Amino acid sequence: MSLPLYRHDPEPTLATEGNRGLWYNRFFNRYATDWTIPDTGKTQWVSENAKLTGPREALQASALRQLALITALGGRGAVFETDWHFATGLGLPHPVENGLAWHHTLGVPYLAGSGVKGLVRAWVEVWDDSLNVEEKARRIICWFGDLQQAGQFLFFDALPVEPVMLTADVMTPHLGKWYEQGGEIQDCRHEPEKVPADWHAPVPVPFLVMKQAKLLFGIAPRRPEFVGELPQVFAALKQALDWLGAGA
Repeated sequence: MSLPLYRHDPEPTLATEGNRGLWYNRFFNRYATDWTIPDTGKTQWVSENAKLTGPREALQASALRQLALITALGGRGAVFETDWHFATGLGLPHPVENGLAWHHTLGVPYLAGSGVKGLVRAWVEVWDDSLNVEEKARRIICWFGDLQQAGQFLFFDALPVEPVMLTADVMTPHLGKWYEQGGEIQDCRHEPEKVPADWHAPVPVPFLVMKQAKLLFGIAPRRPEFVGELPQVFAALKQALDWLGAGA
């Protein structure tokens, strides 16, 4: 059979130094003859891509370039290591039902700068109990900006600094059709499949994650005069990573 987007003879394979992100997203080949995906197809695809990924020299060179840029702007960077499995971009479309945010050129998962910015903002806006209402409001406007002005700080993509180990994980939702049709229940006594209950059989859903990855985070002031608050912004990033975590 031919693949949905590509037709090759022989069937394509990923080279040793190939871009696994491109491969994972564009070359899924576990379709049946009627273009459905067998239950084992998704698990096989995730498992086959669960391995050490990323060109070491390219990752190190990218990290050094980014750190040089951050430093030149008067900013600060630091490497943080995950303490468990890390996934980002699970909501992206993919045949296995769970996507992964891959860096386009490095071919490794990463956390976009917009996600880093949102994480820090969530900490300031919702979780940091050390701030009074006025200081929260000031930081939200000044640090992150609004529709009238840009924020005072630039948040860079968090990139792996070395090859990452990918591993297969699985979620087992067992709420039946609650998420899909729960809002349409007319009589729960006659629609038990739509009710969230422990009698539903779990549905294994495989997905790909990074394991104990090291990522370079960076924050820089938009203009030199904003550098005075950089320590507070970076402290908020550390607290957010410690208490909230990033990704899924």
